[in-house]
Amino acid sequence: MAEQSITVKLPFQLNDSGNIANITDVLDNAKQKMRMVLLTNPGEKLMDPEFGVGLTRYLFQNKYYFEYDGTSDPINASKYTDLIAQLKSSIVAKIQKYVSEVTINNVQITNEDNKIYVRIDYVLSDFIEDSYELTINI
Repeated sequence: MAEQSITVKLPFQLNDSGNIANITDVLDNAKQKMRMVLLTNPGEKLMDPEFGVGLTRYLFQNKYYFEYDGTSDPINASKYTDLIAQLKSSIVAKIQKYVSEVTINNVQITNEDNKIYVRIDYVLSDFIEDSYELTINI
């Protein structure tokens, strides 16, 4: 018996039999949905201008703002706090809205070597604990 398909695997791929590959696992489906939310820029999806975090927009932010420890430069402290807090709250809000089967426990964001690294620890449908990691390169 063939596995039950949940959705099409994105980006489009062919499976071994030459058909369009499908996602058959709820965990893979949740990860794909989170990836779409993180990488889509707000306003990019038709009929839903609020969809997406637009993570790639943060690639060219000053690395300093991602690493500031909050102790040495009080003038720029608010810029750092605002950027990280804004990005984290956007990730949490958008995933709660568009991937409602996921409950987020923690979001970690780092920026190094022209990359943004995001790790989201979450619970799927109240019983599967997992994490999703995404690295964006220039």
